[in-house]
Amino acid sequence: MTPSMIARRLALLLLPRRLWFALRSVHRAWIGKLSEIWHRRLRARLGGTVQSGPFRGMRYVEEAVGSAFLPKLLGTYELELHPVFEKLSKREFGLVVDVGAAEGWYAAGSARLWPSARVVAFEAEAKGRLLCEKLAARNGASGRVEVRGFANLPAFRAILDGPGTARALVIMDVEGAEIALLDPAEVPALSRATILVECHDEEGNPIAATLRTRFASTHEVEIIPSRTRSVADFPLADRPPLGWNAPLLAAMTEHRPRRMEWLAMFPRTVAEKGEKP
Repeated sequence: MTPSMIARRLALLLLPRRLWFALRSVHRAWIGKLSEIWHRRLRARLGGTVQSGPFRGMRYVEEAVGSAFLPKLLGTYELELHPVFEKLSKREFGLVVDVGAAEGWYAAGSARLWPSARVVAFEAEAKGRLLCEKLAARNGASGRVEVRGFANLPAFRAILDGPGTARALVIMDVEGAEIALLDPAEVPALSRATILVECHDEEGNPIAATLRTRFASTHEVEIIPSRTRSVADFPLADRPPLGWNAPLLAAMTEHRPRRMEWLAMFPRTVAEKGEKP
């Protein structure tokens, strides 16, 4: 039991109920302020470099677009996918298409993992595109990461139908638009592409189930559920004092509104032809 848990239990036992509730709000504000201070110091110590995971050593930009920043510096961002990237890193890709690239976490990271690959990053927000270009340049990949705007179906199809796309990896996070883009009837080249997609299911709109059905005949489909972070996930030896884990866990929080899942889809043709995995 941590010191903060012991203090909480003693306060519940010894203090009048009204005083307990009054002190609790003060305590929460105090804890929030101390967490903020610890996070600022942590960010300064990290020095803008990713600390762990498949993109360890990547020099990062100063902010994230549409996602949490500290988990990216720590390398715990979407750590559920680390085993997938370990598997992918053993394969050769000539093309990586990142749709919904934001500031370029996966685009620049992929350029590091596959130095000979062409990387195309689609991002609708101008701020995200600028940061993506900056991140690629900061990691010596500006000549290989092509940053483009909104990925409509014709633009997406044209990239995958172009030359040198036999070994393609598609990474997608587009807040529900994956159901329109990931359609092999509209984009036949998807039948031979490796696909990693974040699914945004809503009530009455089971996107993950629909995609599994679409690709069942051409791909091996792996379902990766999201999970909460634990103290064991923290990649650094630096810890808050006195076993105080709240700011440590907060540093890894990605602020997702609900549990969700990814699909990692590997084309059967690779295994059937006996090609190098």
